[in-house]
Amino acid sequence: MKYAWDEAAGEEGLRQAIAFIEKHQGSYDDRVRGIMAPAQVDTCSAALLQQAHAAADGMDLPLTLHASQSVNEFQEMTHRHGMTPVGVAA
Repeated sequence: MKYAWDEAAGEEGLRQAIAFIEKHQGSYDDRVRGIMAPAQVDTCSAALLQQAHAAADGMDLPLTLHASQSVNEFQEMTHRHGMTPVGVAA
């Protein structure tokens, strides 16, 4: 399995998510609430995951992330970081 990295696209997506949340957070009598969801641990760079975590903390939002979904992901993360996907996410 090969990963096609486009870090600029990931950073732009995070920027757009933050702007969207900032614009809509608490609208409709506080029925609209944001959540930071950078998808999967193996498809995000470590820097992007750190930025998403910092943004979630800074805006007092929950953060959700998929991890340990497949053998391929497990092997990739242990090869890339020397840790399991859950270890990387922690």
